[in-house]
Amino acid sequence: MGIKIKQDLCNGCGECFDQCPFAAITIENNKAHLNEQCVLCQACLSSCPNGALFLSEEDESPEASKEDINAYKGIWVFAEQRHGTVAEVTFELLGEGKRLADKLNT
Repeated sequence: MGIKIKQDLCNGCGECFDQCPFAAITIENNKAHLNEQCVLCQACLSSCPNGALFLSEEDESPEASKEDINAYKGIWVFAEQRHGTVAEVTFELLGEGKRLADKLNT
């Protein structure tokens, strides 16, 4: 699943760029392009006046079908930061992550 852009409908107006909170959209040669910053928040979808952005249900990456989820181990905690300041909830999540890691012996 992912957000796709119909390049033939995109006129580079920048509405999607303005709506993206993750700087995942760039405008190059009067066309919108997604980069690896996209987290599928879908904030851009309703902003396009031409309907060029859409949510694709299929995963087109060749790795998607080969991925072994058994390779993933441990506990991950993602920290949100704004203007260089870590969100307070991150510290709570780190504590919970540590407790869960101890419980799972990982």
